[in-house]
Amino acid sequence: MKKRALPPNILLNILNQEWASYQDIMALGRMGISKASFIKKDIHRKLKDEGYDLSNHKVPMQVVIKRLRINVDRLKQQATNTK
Repeated sequence: MKKRALPPNILLNILNQEWASYQDIMALGRMGISKASFIKKDIHRKLKDEGYDLSNHKVPMQVVIKRLRINVDRLKQQATNTK
């Protein structure tokens, strides 16, 4: 069962954060906890392999945006159209 999409303005509020938790990834990707946790751990592992020292709790939002292929410009346009 697919999760319902959040309104664009709420998604933009999540995207404006510097760091993403698995809950943020769940909301952005409309996915369950296991898939979101897998993606967060995979991003974390790849960044660790590249030499970055990260907290175990969150990953950079820019990497999440790239991984989930989120079109931020389109979300901004949708948010202005729904006002």
